Amino acid sequence: MRIWQSLLALALVPAICVLGLTTPAAASATAAPCGPVCDGQDPNTFHNCASGAINVLNPVAGLQLRYSPACQTTWGKFSGDCSCQVDYFEIQSYYNKTGGALRASSRDRAPTNSSATVMLDDYHLYNQVCISYSNDDGATHQVRCTGRY
Repeated sequence: MRIWQSLLALALVPAICVLGLTTPAAASATAAPCGPVCDGQDPNTFHNCASGAINVLNPVAGLQLRYSPACQTTWGKFSGDCSCQVDYFEIQSYYNKTGGALRASSRDRAPTNSSATVMLDDYHLYNQVCISYSNDDGATHQVRCTGRY
């Protein structure tokens, strides 16, 4: 009797998968936007958002805006390609592509990478990253930002 039960169970597994009664692995691997829960988190450790991230828009003063398609978040990453003294990096999130209210911002650095900011939610939002720096003389301070993505 146990042999029949085992054979029946083995026969039912493919039928259940074909009928869609279980969750396919591909569907469970697709991440939904993590939303405001990702605000202020480290992209290298939180939901592994840095994995598969891409550079978007043009960098400014060595600061690049990074985007995670899986988490739908952005953060800034400094390449060091600036002969300047950095005051701070700031990631900013807006409700509109141009103008509009600031939703959130942070000057915090990612704990695992001091050349990167923490991330902010970018789902149906427009984010940019800014750098405040001075020239080598230390006298002239400038703030430059990427476009909003």
